[in-house]
Amino acid sequence: MKCKAGNWKNLYITRNTPRSISSSRTPWASVAGKRIAVVWNLDPKDNAYEVFLAGITGTIWIPEDWIELVEDPTALHRAWCNEQLTESQRQTEYAAAFQRLMWRELLGKAAKKSVGAKATIKGCARTIERAFPDAWREDWYSMCWGRSGTVSEETREMGKDGELHRGYRIKVFLPESTGFESMQLWWLGEDLEAK
Repeated sequence: MKCKAGNWKNLYITRNTPRSISSSRTPWASVAGKRIAVVWNLDPKDNAYEVFLAGITGTIWIPEDWIELVEDPTALHRAWCNEQLTESQRQTEYAAAFQRLMWRELLGKAAKKSVGAKATIKGCARTIERAFPDAWREDWYSMCWGRSGTVSEETREMGKDGELHRGYRIKVFLPESTGFESMQLWWLGEDLEAK
């Protein structure tokens, strides 16, 4: 484990048998489990640290793999609480985004389709560009604007815009002049005509 020089409260010599041996010839078994009070120096050539161990006079050189960070129960509990809070926030945000999606569909601002249904893409459909910019290819998407096709798949995903969207993979047949026979692209409910 990499660590900076200075005073430490939660660094220890590992209790698990390490692979390396100390350059100062200190046997690992004689210091296993001891707390490292101070890290003095680092020798980058062999990744060894000069350390001062609590209760032992003088410093010793130990290999990097002898060092482990041990969290105290309070720190572990705090990390667990923070993780739970984050998960709770994610669930709350998802629920709010789901509710906004339902309102958009009820108000006719987003179409709700099923697999096998016919769908018409709006004349200038760019919601997917904002919500999923990595998927956007203007030359491909603009070829399908105003055209109709059939829904072959459907999904529900959180976009980069923080909104929940229903996605539909639509197969659109194109005229010969485009150089394509058909195209299957993902569109969002907001990019489709409601009826």
